[in-house]
Amino acid sequence: MMRKLAGSAMGLLALLFCAVPAYPWGWAAHTYIIDHIGTTKTEANQQEVYGSMATDVFNYLTLADPALEPVQNILFYEAHYQPLPLWDNATPALKPLAYGFVSHNEAWGEDWTAHIQNLTIGGSEGYVIIKARTLANELATALQGAVGTDDLLVVSHELIEYGVDLLVRTELDSGIGLQMAQAAQQRDPAFPDLLAATFAPALAPLGLPGDQAGTLIAGAEAQFRQSMVIYGLILATTDDTLMLDLLVQFLLPQAQAYFAASGITLPPEVALDQVIRFGLARSMQLCADDYRKELLRTRSHTVSQLAVNGVLYRGILTAHR
Repeated sequence: MMRKLAGSAMGLLALLFCAVPAYPWGWAAHTYIIDHIGTTKTEANQQEVYGSMATDVFNYLTLADPALEPVQNILFYEAHYQPLPLWDNATPALKPLAYGFVSHNEAWGEDWTAHIQNLTIGGSEGYVIIKARTLANELATALQGAVGTDDLLVVSHELIEYGVDLLVRTELDSGIGLQMAQAAQQRDPAFPDLLAATFAPALAPLGLPGDQAGTLIAGAEAQFRQSMVIYGLILATTDDTLMLDLLVQFLLPQAQAYFAASGITLPPEVALDQVIRFGLARSMQLCADDYRKELLRTRSHTVSQLAVNGVLYRGILTAHR
């Protein structure tokens, strides 16, 4: 598998300009959490890992077509706030994928601590949100005042997530990138059908026929899966300098597209790639002292909430490490 992934790396990295945005937590953080609450490192574990990333499968639809915003809004809400139907619809073979998928949710799962209410640093907001407010003040200067407060928070939010992912890779699990890429490669081929069966009916109020909704959902999953292979391979790069270069290339087109869509023109002297490098470095510094504790508490919180919501299956070895 390692040789297969390495051999395809150059072709996959050529697709970096189709990169997708992240949502709290970052995908390496989600991988780390699910890897420590699900099964041991088996095929089921790899399915859990991909499922835990795949809750974000619909987050980038508007990058391909801005007219899909109503579709994206519905599917984002269903995946992040109403994920239990996917668990109910999953066959026994797909339960590991569904377990990972449900664990990610923002209503009471992993993303709740990132976006809604942190458990370790105080205040009444999510961990990522609080850290992003601090970073935004610094990015305002780096961007020479060209970006307003709301947009600064969005950009800072993204950078904090990637900063935590880099800390996870550097300090907690150097092999996490390869694990992510392998999980995406090995995901059960029946998963897109499960997604379509679960979430296509939610698009009926938009007048989208079931077969068209299913095709759209399956296409979104295929693109997301490919992006997770790419991102995992970036984090798996053992040369830290090259890894950071690749990550900046991964993020640069996202930032450019976001600013363009928001009608923001940066001053000519602002080198956006350097701003991204600065933002990643500062994100890591801002989170270095307390991200581990927040991830640990997030893990415990998610384990209890999964049980409360009836999301259990025989493969689970709760908090096995």
